[in-house]
Amino acid sequence: MPIRARQWWITRTQQQKLLISGGGAFALALAFGGWELSQQTDYAIVYSGLSPSMGGNIIAALQKDNVPFRLLNNGDLIEVPKADAARVRLQLAEQGLPARATSTLWNQLQNEKLGTSSFVEHTTYLRALESGLARDIRSIHGVESASVTLAIPRHTPFLERMPVPKAAVTLHLMPGVTLSHEQVFGITHLVASSVPGLHASQVTVVDQSGQALTAKATGAESSTVLQLQRSVEKSYQKQVVALLSPLVGGAKNLRVIVDANIDLSHHQESSITYGMGHVVTAAVQSSADKGNMSATAFGIPGALSNQPPGAPSAPITAGATSAAPQMSLAEIQAMMPRSSKDQQHFHYVLDKTVGFRKGAPWRLRTLSISVLVNGKEVAVSPPSVSPVAPTVSVGKKGKPAVSKTAVRKPILSQPAPTGAEFTPQVMTTLKKMVSNAIHASAPQGTIDIAAIPFRTLAPPPPLSWWQKISPWAVWHQIEWFLLGLIALFL
Repeated sequence: MPIRARQWWITRTQQQKLLISGGGAFALALAFGGWELSQQTDYAIVYSGLSPSMGGNIIAALQKDNVPFRLLNNGDLIEVPKADAARVRLQLAEQGLPARATSTLWNQLQNEKLGTSSFVEHTTYLRALESGLARDIRSIHGVESASVTLAIPRHTPFLERMPVPKAAVTLHLMPGVTLSHEQVFGITHLVASSVPGLHASQVTVVDQSGQALTAKATGAESSTVLQLQRSVEKSYQKQVVALLSPLVGGAKNLRVIVDANIDLSHHQESSITYGMGHVVTAAVQSSADKGNMSATAFGIPGALSNQPPGAPSAPITAGATSAAPQMSLAEIQAMMPRSSKDQQHFHYVLDKTVGFRKGAPWRLRTLSISVLVNGKEVAVSPPSVSPVAPTVSVGKKGKPAVSKTAVRKPILSQPAPTGAEFTPQVMTTLKKMVSNAIHASAPQGTIDIAAIPFRTLAPPPPLSWWQKISPWAVWHQIEWFLLGLIALFL
C-alpha cells in the first residue's frame, strides 16, 4: 500500500501536488480550530472595583473551592466560567463576601451572648460602624482604602456638659488622584450624619502622606456667615459714604472699603449674688402644749399600769398597826407628772439673686475702614498780596498820566474746590467724624483716610480696519453658510 501511494504521488503533476497539500493543510486547520472552539470556556465577570484586601479574600475563597478564575485590568476584574458564575456569587455571599469584615461585626453584635458587658457591646458597635463607614468611603472614585476612627464619649449623668464626639478619617488615594473640595465635603458630612451629635467641623480627614484635606465650606452655615459679614460691611460702607460724600463733592470722588471681623462664639453665664450679711429676715415659729395626764393613759405600752386607776376595792387605810399616812385619790393624781411640750422652728430668708445671661449670637470684634478721596493734601498757605496795579489818571491837557503810587489791598487766597485740595485740619476732621460714627458698635479697629488724585486711563489708540477683524467674528458670519454647503454636498 505505501508503494502504490508513493507511485501515485510520483505520477501526479506539480500543480496537483500543491492542491493536495493545500487541501490537507486546510483540513487540519479546520480540525484544530474546531477542537479549540470545543475546548474554549466562556468567562463572566463576578466582581469588579474591589480593594486589594477584599480581592485577595475572594481569590482565596475561589482557590479553596477549586473554581477556575481569571484576573483582568490589573486585578480590578475577577472572572469565572460563565456556567458557574451564579453559583459562585451565591457561595461567596453565603460566606459574607465581599463585605465580610463588616457583616461579621454586625452579626456578632446581633448574636451577643447573655451576660456580655455593655463595654463589649459598645466597642463592637463602634467597630462595626467604623467598618461600614470605611466601606462606603472606599466606594468613592479615587480612594483605594479608608480607615475611620470614632471617639464617642459614653453618656454619664455626673457631667454637666458632655464632651462632643469626634472622628478621624485616613484615606489612601490612588496614584495621581487628588480629591476635590466637594468630595472631601461629602466625606465629612457622610461621617457626621452617621453618628448622633457629631458635627462636620469635628471630623478630620487626612491622606496617606498626612496632609489634612480641608473641606470647602459650602454648607448653609458658611453661606450664612458670609452673608452676615457682607451685610455688616455694606451697612458701614453706606454710612461712611453718606457722611463724607457732601464734603468731597459727591460719591464719585470717594472710595470706601470696609473689613468686618465677626465673632460667632456663643457666650452664656449664670450667677448667684448674696446680699450684705446674707440674712435679711428670720421667722420664728413656736408652739407649746401643756396639760395633766390624769385622763389619759401613761406608762409602758402593754402594761397594766397604762390604764387609769379605778375605784379601790379594798380600804386604803391599813390596820391600826400601820403608821403609813392615809391619802385620797385626788392627792395621788395631784402627785402624778404633768405633760409639757414646747417647740420652736427658725426659718431664715436669705438675700439671694440668681441670674442667667445669654450673649448675642454674634458680635463685631474689629472693623477696619479705608477711605480714598479724590484730591490732594496741601499745607495751609499764607495770605497772598495782590501785585501793584497802575492807576490811570487824566492830566490837564487830556492826556493820560500814570500815577507813581497805587493802593495795595491784600486779597486772601480762595479755598480750593471741593474734592481737589484738603488741608491737614480737614483730613483730621474727616477721620474724627468716621471714628465717632463707628465707635459705639466697633470700639476696636483701624481707620485710614488718604487724599490721592484719581487717574483716568487714556483711551487705547485706534486700531486699523484689518486689526479689528476677529477670526471668531468671521467664523460666526460664515459658519451656517459652510454647514449648509456640507449638507448640500452630502
